[in-house]
Amino acid sequence: ALEHRMEQDWLMSEKHLNKVNTFFYPIEPSTTPVLWYRGIAQFQQGKVDDALDDFKSAHKVNPYHVHVINNMATCYAKKGELNKAIELYIEAVDRNGQFPDALENLLAVYLYQEEYQLAFDLINNSPLIENGPGDIEARLIRARKKLIRSGKIKIEKP
Repeated sequence: ALEHRMEQDWLMSEKHLNKVNTFFYPIEPSTTPVLWYRGIAQFQQGKVDDALDDFKSAHKVNPYHVHVINNMATCYAKKGELNKAIELYIEAVDRNGQFPDALENLLAVYLYQEEYQLAFDLINNSPLIENGPGDIEARLIRARKKLIRSGKIKIEKP
């Protein structure tokens, strides 16, 4: 199943993951719930509801796994349930402020909802704005500059 995942053959990955008895093998050695992998395969095939069910089950196995939380949030966002998505993205960012996926996804939802001040504050309070991987840091700096130029935010001066 993991080989198919690496090849992005989501149908075959899901097929093999369906054979796993998650009662006896709910989590793999890296603490990633097995159903998270199947959820990813389902999401990539457009099966958002099925993916969400698997991510919820994976969350019961490991409620602290930021990838599980982030992917659950993404399913909710895809379904238009943005408040639930925001709640989960915030949970993922709070659990690991160095996890760029949840931060960028939360930022995207804030911008979509035209919550420019929340987006600006999120960027400024993130450790990734100064110490993140180069590409993440650069995207956050560009987003912050655009928000400043927009004039739609308040900048607090020390």
